[in-house]
Amino acid sequence: MDYQYSLQDMIGLLGYKDVTPADLHLRLQARDFEVPEGRDWRIINGICTGVIDNEWEDITPEHQIKRLFDVLDIWPTYSAATNIHELYVVTVQHDTSLSGWLWARLLTYLTPEDSPQRKAIEYVLWVDFLEDLPSNEKAWFGLLDANPNKYALERLLTLSGPVPYHMKKPLYERLFQQPENHGILAEAIAHSVQDYFGSIDRKDARRYVSELQLPASNKFIKFLRTAL
Repeated sequence: MDYQYSLQDMIGLLGYKDVTPADLHLRLQARDFEVPEGRDWRIINGICTGVIDNEWEDITPEHQIKRLFDVLDIWPTYSAATNIHELYVVTVQHDTSLSGWLWARLLTYLTPEDSPQRKAIEYVLWVDFLEDLPSNEKAWFGLLDANPNKYALERLLTLSGPVPYHMKKPLYERLFQQPENHGILAEAIAHSVQDYFGSIDRKDARRYVSELQLPASNKFIKFLRTAL
């Protein structure tokens, strides 16, 4: 879709006529795409909230969510990614088809490439989608129903600490029956145990740890035998 306003147009309308998208990207890159501060945060958040509120132009939720991903791809920071969750809560969750598109799109970022985009998406999945009680059930099962590949599933498991244990247990049990996946199961349990908002059944966790076919030197097994 051709949008009426470019990112440069929106930056100017926010009152920052001396800033270009490329300059902002370079500043963020120099700080390893950490959460922007001051003016840079106001620019990114202002553009994203303007998209969500249709402040710039009247577009459909489908084009709103795609435009937010465009912003994230250029400025891969949590300040951009969290607005994807915000639009999900406000609009997208009420559209089954668009929700399915969102889960599939989020999974495309969970790749072995250590990119700033992947880091931003993993963080927003962890602290917003999977920790937020009103949305984490739909998010967890929506992501699993989107058929993540092996690597994406492993990344999801490491982010799933805050997901209520009863929602994770069926997947844990399936992985437990597959010795080749015992390593990722141990890692997932470890993250659930050490996560401040982690949800785990410690009795189940001790059973898994005692029966997983992993060497005693495995760092997650060593941690769990101490932590549990």
